[in-house]
Amino acid sequence: MSCFRMQRAFVFGLAFFVWATLPIFHVGIDVRAQQSNAAALAPDEVTTKAQILKKPEAQYTEAARQNDVNGAVLLRVVLAADGTVKHILALQSLSNGLTEQTIKAARQIKFIPATKDNHPVSTSVMIEYEFHLY
Repeated sequence: MSCFRMQRAFVFGLAFFVWATLPIFHVGIDVRAQQSNAAALAPDEVTTKAQILKKPEAQYTEAARQNDVNGAVLLRVVLAADGTVKHILALQSLSNGLTEQTIKAARQIKFIPATKDNHPVSTSVMIEYEFHLY
């Protein structure tokens, strides 16, 4: 191997090593710290479960009414220790904008966080929104 190739390989290897050891940032936020802080406990791992105080209703869209869409949207939601709703994942969806409406409504949920050993903790819960035309 020529001296030039060895230097280039060394520089590339050093650059990769430096890059790989840098903190991971996403839009100015340290993602590793965010992931470790966002670890949600299962409901059976907490001392007291989160208490939902207010669950806003999702709005039925006009398109869903016109297309006679009925059913349920099932969400997995993290109720964070700081009292905010985070990490919403639709496990069961509906068309015509109803899933988007449920996510919008779920972001407005008010609750008292779950606790473990008298400290607020994040917990993952399932929330269902039903849509029926009568």
